[in-house]
Amino acid sequence: MSRKKIAVLMASIDREYQQNFASSLASEGAKLDIDICILTARGI
Repeated sequence: MSRKKIAVLMASIDREYQQNFASSLASEGAKLDIDICILTARGI
């Protein structure tokens, strides 16, 4: 059976709040055997 996958789109990951959020997502995904793909979008 293949692992579940979740994609998360965040505006950026350059602030402490976003870094903590992304780290928590990755940690919980590992505990639940779920792949987490975190994508960021930054404007110029």
